[in-house]
Amino acid sequence: MCLKLESSFAEFGKVVASFGLPLDILDETGHSTQFCAQMHCACRNTREHIMSKHDFEMENKGNMLMQKYEIGKLLGQGTFAKVHHARDLKTGMSVAIKMIDKEKVFKVGMMDQIKREISVMRLIRHPNVVELYEVMATKTKIYFVMEYVKGGELFNKVAKGKLKEDVARKYFQQLISAVDYCHSRGVSHRDLKPENLLLDENENLKGF
Repeated sequence: MCLKLESSFAEFGKVVASFGLPLDILDETGHSTQFCAQMHCACRNTREHIMSKHDFEMENKGNMLMQKYEIGKLLGQGTFAKVHHARDLKTGMSVAIKMIDKEKVFKVGMMDQIKREISVMRLIRHPNVVELYEVMATKTKIYFVMEYVKGGELFNKVAKGKLKEDVARKYFQQLISAVDYCHSRGVSHRDLKPENLLLDENENLKGF
């Protein structure tokens, strides 16, 4: 969940270790190790879509969402949400749609956090953070339409073996750049880990 929080060096250190890099790598990026923190997930150019009665009726008709997106395979699933690959029917562009179950969120009293997350997302605009295109809502679901990052998780790449130093350096510098940007806007993230860092088709890091 995305909140305005203080930095957490200990949590960031876990990510540092996953790169298999010496801590003095930070010196080459111009940052000290005391800067380390968690970063924010997904996002830019957000707009909320308040649905009409017709929109409610059209929600998820077959594999279509609101006559705007063709829903594809399941990419991931958590306690409160599922993420599907989808295609924008107007542009043909691939996107990822996070589908949040309102009932589950209400039951645990997290709706205010979801609203705060959307608000925070509007603050973030960085090439190494997953872009949020649109936010839509129905009576039962909240939909985050996001950039589709198809390279997979950093975790999976690290699990295959130690990264080459130049590759690890590139990822780490991109991570620091995104963290710095988020912190400059008073934003950090409470779940920074390799599983939440993606790689695009050009091997660039994307946080979410």
